[in-house]
Amino acid sequence: MPLNMPDGAACFIDANILYYHFVETPPLSQACTLFLERVAAGAIAGYSSVHVLAEAAHKIMLAEAAASFNLNRAGLVNWLQHHRDHITRLHQFQQAVDEFLDMNLSMLIADPTILREAARLPRERGLLTNDATVLALIRRQGLSHLASNDDDFDDIPGLTVWKPR
Repeated sequence: MPLNMPDGAACFIDANILYYHFVETPPLSQACTLFLERVAAGAIAGYSSVHVLAEAAHKIMLAEAAASFNLNRAGLVNWLQHHRDHITRLHQFQQAVDEFLDMNLSMLIADPTILREAARLPRERGLLTNDATVLALIRRQGLSHLASNDDDFDDIPGLTVWKPR
């Protein structure tokens, strides 16, 4: 479903929605920005977690590094690990984190119980670890809406996935 979630809804916001807001990715960015503005205004109750915000910040850092240093995304993490002085020149990810934390998001805590539940979900649902942690948090909070561009959540019973496409 497109990101035109009704006012008053409560949803978990995945990392890619935050990423597309900060890293221009036509035509996805505009839909994500408009959606996040509705969350910031309180029209939609937005939930996320530190691990999701960290994933988004990491992706934003990599996008900035690729653009700033004219590098291909393939092998970029390894290149940065060997050229750490270049990391110190990056700043957009830090601005993004500050904005994330000012977005009117309720932060859900991935405690050991969530981690244990998330560790069961890959075998049950075929999800990778971070997505399984998102699903475990969604289930604990009793949410039925997810804003994500990730197709891996499409077949989860009781979950409506709202996408920017």
